[in-house]
Amino acid sequence: MRTVTRRLASLMLVAIGLMSMAPVAQADIARERAPVVEIADPANVTGTSTLVRSDRGLRAVLRTGGLVAGDAYTVWFIVFNNPAACDGACDGADLTNPAVGGVSTLGAGKVVRGERSTFVMRMPVGSELTNPHGAEIHFVVRTHGPALPGQADEQTTTLNGGCPPNVCANLLLAKHQ
Repeated sequence: MRTVTRRLASLMLVAIGLMSMAPVAQADIARERAPVVEIADPANVTGTSTLVRSDRGLRAVLRTGGLVAGDAYTVWFIVFNNPAACDGACDGADLTNPAVGGVSTLGAGKVVRGERSTFVMRMPVGSELTNPHGAEIHFVVRTHGPALPGQADEQTTTLNGGCPPNVCANLLLAKHQ
């Protein structure tokens, strides 16, 4: 019963998160899906990322497996506002090229309760996102290891929270090109 209640609560939070943006004209909305893959083995698909683009910004839901219950995770928006300026395929090296308009920012974070989890994220148009319909968007799922007493907030809101003593590492990737 407790598991069912938690799942219902999670589904309600996802629904509320998706409905929370003000209504936008249908013509301004584009939905796309991408697989969530292991960075170490891109052939291993662990979930799905859904990205909704509008003139007002981005909304995303990332569902994935392969997580460790009790560990802290963050999901990072990697935005390439002008992907045409990337040196080949957009990647981390392109973030330092001002012509790309690249940025990396926190999308979501939490301590997961099971092997599967859902992350809901938003990014409004502004200084970090200037091209919501044309930007290439990557989501990187980063582990921060087991939740540490008194450090869960830091572990779920910063790049290296909890590391050390834990080991932080980028584990999963979804690309919306």
